[in-house]
Amino acid sequence: MKKLEWKDNHPICIEGIVRSVKSLDQEGRYAVGLRFSDKRTNDQGLTLISSPSIFGNEQDVSSEIFKEGQRIVVCALCTAREKNTYLNINISLYHKNQIVILENS
Repeated sequence: MKKLEWKDNHPICIEGIVRSVKSLDQEGRYAVGLRFSDKRTNDQGLTLISSPSIFGNEQDVSSEIFKEGQRIVVCALCTAREKNTYLNINISLYHKNQIVILENS
């Protein structure tokens, strides 16, 4: 972990509803958009809308397990970036054990 410089980071779990599953330009890569109800206000008084996205590789975890409307939990090291009124949260998926499907639509 020290070699990867993750010493100050730790995995978090995010619960959401699958909004979309899209193939990316890179072969075998995909993105899963989640609906997430968390909203926050930044220092300038703007309301930030959380926008979590899961990024995966078909070789690690098949995109076919995701269906629109599913309620899922994913646990991973996440990165966040504030852009306009959105708080983009990127979640990297490396193993099927990072996901729990709570409810199918």
